[in-house]
Amino acid sequence: MQTDKKLLPLGSLVYLKEGTVKMLIIGRQNLLTPEEEQTVLFDYSAVMYPAGYVGENRVYFFNEEDIDKVEFQGYSDSDDEQFVKTMLEYEAENEDSFIRGNVENFLGNSNE
Repeated sequence: MQTDKKLLPLGSLVYLKEGTVKMLIIGRQNLLTPEEEQTVLFDYSAVMYPAGYVGENRVYFFNEEDIDKVEFQGYSDSDDEQFVKTMLEYEAENEDSFIRGNVENFLGNSNE
């Protein structure tokens, strides 16, 4: 596990690489299990800003390395910091039970 890994707080606004739309982070450390496939881990889930949540088919998943620019960093306190620490420890302890998500493979499914 990367010991220096951090996660942006909920409510952060980011631009993805090659993206032109702001994305609002609504979830972190998302484990997804597509039908009959291995569980996949993404660092973040987000919705388009300013529209927000408009349905489950419009929630996008991506990783830290897919972020081009942080436009706004959401609120974080000691509760959030402890929660993130726990999530990252879980990731490290269970890394054999999932694969890291790949945005290019997953984004194609979001427009069905």
